[in-house]
Amino acid sequence: MFSNFCHVLKKNILNINPVLATLVLCTCYNVVLMGRTASWDIYCHAFMMGAICFLAEALQKPGRQWAGLTIAGIMTGLSIMSKGPVSLYGLFFSFIIAYTAVFRPKMKGKWLPVATMILIALAIGAWWFVYIHLTCPEALANVAGKESGAWFNRNVRPWYYYWTFFLETGIWSVAMITTLVYAAVKGWKQLDPSFRMSIMWLLVALLLLSLLPEKKNRYLLPILIPASFAIAGMLADITNANYKGRMSRFNRIAFMANGWILAAACIIVAAAAIYLYITGIMPVLPAAALVCASIISAIIICSAVKMR
Repeated sequence: MFSNFCHVLKKNILNINPVLATLVLCTCYNVVLMGRTASWDIYCHAFMMGAICFLAEALQKPGRQWAGLTIAGIMTGLSIMSKGPVSLYGLFFSFIIAYTAVFRPKMKGKWLPVATMILIALAIGAWWFVYIHLTCPEALANVAGKESGAWFNRNVRPWYYYWTFFLETGIWSVAMITTLVYAAVKGWKQLDPSFRMSIMWLLVALLLLSLLPEKKNRYLLPILIPASFAIAGMLADITNANYKGRMSRFNRIAFMANGWILAAACIIVAAAAIYLYITGIMPVLPAAALVCASIISAIIICSAVKMR
């Protein structure tokens, strides 16, 4: 559900290559780790991505859009009920700020549906907390005291702790740095609106999360969503420039560097699979499949890098 909503947002709203952006997101180290550990964070972010999809689509279309905004309110409420305001703060607020700043949607006739969306989100998101407050007030106060204390006493990190977020993208770390440099070199006003919105969404989410005292690596997941959009936008721009014969020296170096790094990562995975098979840790069939897939991927990437 998480990847599907991300795919829909990229395709219908941001007009970014959805397959490429979803591939980048689903292969980020932090996302893979959250999936393997079955962290509950993935659920609240999945619901919030659904809310963002329906909200953005409703804001783009004319008219009141009651259906879309109502569904957005339900999804937002489910996200809040899943894990409190974590995704609301890190993902939703940053999206609203970036989206309104770049696209400036027309709100004529939509204020009442938006207010209804907010009320629905609060009703769904808060009913469980209200129920516990009415039935078990002492237990709620005890848990709330521990959680609020954790935000200020445990895992407290400096404000710049999250500024190494690009490392959480794993094999896309160099591509993430390249994307930020590419946006700065090209110029803010020269960027495609969708690419510009992705960069702003990323930076606003990073700023909001940096303001919180408690910091954990799993809280970086909201940043990786706009990061995958931005990386896909950068790769699409460079690829289009390559096919049109307009590759600048910076674009060519950035494209080749990222391509060779991805190819090297594929070869390393193949070597690791062979080692695990030799040591008896991995059976022959999974090891063989992993080696073949990695080598084929490396060949494809190397061929793409050599294209002119």
